[in-house]
Formats: sequence, structure tokens, C-alpha cells
Amino acid sequence: MRSWRGSISLETRKIKGSTRLSSLKHEGPLRVQRPFFQDDGSCHIYLIHPPGGVVGGDSLSVHFEGHEETNTLITSSAASKFYSCEGGLPDQKVSQDFKVQKGSLLEWVPQENIFFDGAKTSLTNKITLSDESRFFGWDITVLGRKGPDKNFFTGALRSSTTIVKNERLVHRDFFEYSPTMDTSSWGLQGKHVLGSLIATSAYIEDDEFSRLVSAIKKKIGCDSFGGTKKKGLFLLRYLGSSVEECKRGFYVAREIMHQNEALMLGCDGERPRIWNY
Repeated sequence: MRSWRGSISLETRKIKGSTRLSSLKHEGPLRVQRPFFQDDGSCHIYLIHPPGGVVGGDSLSVHFEGHEETNTLITSSAASKFYSCEGGLPDQKVSQDFKVQKGSLLEWVPQENIFFDGAKTSLTNKITLSDESRFFGWDITVLGRKGPDKNFFTGALRSSTTIVKNERLVHRDFFEYSPTMDTSSWGLQGKHVLGSLIATSAYIEDDEFSRLVSAIKKKIGCDSFGGTKKKGLFLLRYLGSSVEECKRGFYVAREIMHQNEALMLGCDGERPRIWNY
């Protein structure tokens, strides 16, 4: 089976008061559908992976740089599917590197990653910020396909996310799947959908943070969400059995946080069109 090496590099710049896709380079099976320019001056970008799935030996990389005073949202047109690695093939690797310059906002809000039985994947995210830049992003992970006779994932997954601000590490997430966590109280508790949302902001006060988490639970009608706040960061987690439930909670979080002008200055929070289908 043929393995793919795919990479895409994007840059946005503020031109005549609006964010524009100023540079695009790609190699292999990664593309941009086309940029969509919003009334608030932001730019929505849709990434496409034409093969429709990642197999053993595939390696994909995404590089993005938002130059000063830009407002960029990047999403994907469909869920990313990671298939079983056939015998002898290397692991699947995905690397994503985002740089957000002064006064800019990047939203990284892709569709879910589905890891089928036998997938062996390494996923690395790095976000580099300046003093006055902001990031809002999430990852939704589906381990295996839950059915009447099969509930859990058999494979390997290592995922890490780091946020660096002014050359200083301010946050690091690391997840490595182990079968022992499937039903354990400290692990997955029999669930197979995990979600992680990160927003960087110095403006989320303690009382506002508590209201946000409570509002999400009330609107979605479940207790599968939990939040953590530390200086300059808001973290929202999901552990459950429904991708749609996770997405709805994250959509609510985004809508509430966009209403806070101190957090998302200059952005009206318009939903990407693809989410309406």
C-alpha cells in the first residue's frame, strides 16, 4: 500500500482592513478548499485531505502563521480517519505548527479525529504566541467504533500539545493510550470520545469561568464536561460517548466566549458555514 507525505503551509496578513490568505504552499494530499472572507474582517479557511483517511506510513504536517492584527479560523471539511497500520508499515504521524503574531487571533476548530482499531498514530501540536496574540482551539478524539460487540480501541495513540509564549512554555498536554485505562476510574471509564478545548486569555475571571462551565452543562444537559482555569488559560474537557454532544458543548463555549469583547476583540463569532450542514 502506498504511503503519503503531505504538507501545507499557510500565512494570513491584514490587507485593507481584512484578513487575507497571503501565502499558500502545499505538497501531497493536503489542500485548501478556498478562503471565505467574513463581514467582521476575519478569514475562514477549510482544509481538505482528498484521500479521506490516513494509513500506515502516512505523514502529514500543517504550518500556519498569522501575521500582525489578523483574525483567522481554520477548520476541516470532514472528520479525519486513521486506519489500521498493516504489518511492517511505520506509524502514522501528524504535526501541526501554529504561530500567532502580535494582536492576532487564531481559531483551530477541526472536525473530529477517528482512530480505527489497529491505528498507530503520533499527533503533535505546537502553538507559538506573542504577548498580545490569542488562540482558541480544540481536538476531538474518537477511539474505535463503538458497537454492540466491540466497545474499545486496540492500537496506539500518542498526542501532545504545547503552547509557547514569548519563548516560554506556558502549557503542555500529553495523552498516551493504554488498554488499562479503558474501564478504569482514573482513565476512560468505558467512554470512547475525548475532547479538549483550549482558550488563551487573561480576561477570564473566576466567576465568569464558573458561569461558563455551568452554562455549557445546563444547555447540553449532561455532566460530561469539566473545566480548568490557570493564569491566561481556559481548558474545557469532555469525556463521553457522543461526538455530537461534545461538539455542541464546544460550540456553546465558543459562542459564549465570543460574546466577551475583551476576550475576542474585533470578532463577531460567526459560525463557519460548514457547521450548518
